[in-house]
Amino acid sequence: MSRPPVPEEVRRFIAEDLDRDGSLVATLLAYAAADMNIARTAERLHVHVNTARYRLSRIAERTGRQPRSVADMLDLLLAIKMLSGTRTTPAPG
Repeated sequence: MSRPPVPEEVRRFIAEDLDRDGSLVATLLAYAAADMNIARTAERLHVHVNTARYRLSRIAERTGRQPRSVADMLDLLLAIKMLSGTRTTPAPG
């Protein structure tokens, strides 16, 4: 069975963000590692909680996917892994 292709808007988002500073992809990965807890995400990233919320809303705007939805989060994490080789699981410790 072949994998479905990554939707163009998600592909474009990942490529553009990684070409810049990767802050939105890093936020998404931190959010997943923090079990989708926004306060822990902000703490991991050393940013204000409103900054983390803003970044998640930018991800939703740019991809059409809601990071707060488990299904959409899985789609985004798989796309990041497929397109960038970025580790999508939390580091130990």
